Amino acid sequence: GFIEGTRRSSSKNKELASFYLNSRGNLVVDMASSSGSTTLGSLEKSLNSWWGRFDDVDFEIRLYGDKYDIEVDIYVDEYDWNRYMTDTKKRDLLDKIYNDIIYDFPSAEIYGSIYDEHYTNEKLNSFYFSSSGSLTLR
Repeated sequence: GFIEGTRRSSSKNKELASFYLNSRGNLVVDMASSSGSTTLGSLEKSLNSWWGRFDDVDFEIRLYGDKYDIEVDIYVDEYDWNRYMTDTKKRDLLDKIYNDIIYDFPSAEIYGSIYDEHYTNEKLNSFYFSSSGSLTLR
């Protein structure tokens, strides 16, 4: 028989570790690391699958930079952003994205902009997080 599995955190379905029995019957545990084994590209995919639809509004999240400096550009329909996303919901979404990034990139400075998906040069809001994680949304 072949046994394998994954341990996920219940809050976000984030993979914490995978494990399997090798051919000698020994248990091998592969821990997911927060030391930079995650790339911005794989994190971007995860963020889009977790937060690409939030409160019935569609988002496209793009990440740029490196482990010290991460720019988060978010594309959304301007009408949806202004009509359905209250200030509290906007902050909730950005906090969730921040927490997921900081999990993998603990020393990153995180900032970005919200753009209208139809007129991509139209910035709707900009934001940044302080080193303590508090959000400024403009």
